[in-house]
Amino acid sequence: MFFTKLSLLLLYHRIFAPDRMTKYLVYFGVFYCFVLYTSFLLLTFLLCQTPLQAACKHRENLFILISSGLNVFADIYLLVIPIAAVAKLHMPLRQKLGVLAVFLTGMLACLSGILALYYRTQLLATRDITWHATPVFIFTVLEINTNIIISCLPTMPALIHDTRAQISATTSRKPPRCRSAERRREAAAADEEESATSYVRGGGAGLDAGAGEEDGGGEGGGVADVVFLG
Repeated sequence: MFFTKLSLLLLYHRIFAPDRMTKYLVYFGVFYCFVLYTSFLLLTFLLCQTPLQAACKHRENLFILISSGLNVFADIYLLVIPIAAVAKLHMPLRQKLGVLAVFLTGMLACLSGILALYYRTQLLATRDITWHATPVFIFTVLEINTNIIISCLPTMPALIHDTRAQISATTSRKPPRCRSAERRREAAAADEEESATSYVRGGGAGLDAGAGEEDGGGEGGGVADVVFLG
């Protein structure tokens, strides 16, 4: 229980470190939770050495109620810290609501703590401890797991963004066979274009040569006519 709350407080310290008031609230929360749960652990072993006495049973019941009430206060305290810090941030309202929606899931932890406190009071007035202790265990585990989930939620947007980028990059890539076939088609098209260009250039040169020969023949005939006349 202590380490789940400690992880939340350290997360708040990392996210809202520039805010001095939030930093002090986090320090107080760490101190409060450490003293609270350490004292709970010690009192659990030292409170009653003779559990058959009526006075010892009364002290145990009082200890259970007080510890459950202080635990609910710790859950509410952890819920208030991020709400106050987000309200001070300079960002659009839509982004604020998105950030608050992440931390407001801590209300489920508060609700679980309150229900666990209620069923503990019912547990003190019954003789069938095994049957009535089940809801207490369920809501205690739910409270712990909710705090763990809240600690992981701020990292989810980055994970989703990276996953989408990897999926889009994978789907945009073509298989190696498709790429090689496309390259062969491109090479064949380039060869055909080069052949056509060479053919056109060769035909133009042949035409120029034929024209030159005709001109030469004409000139030769003219010279021969001059010589004959002379």
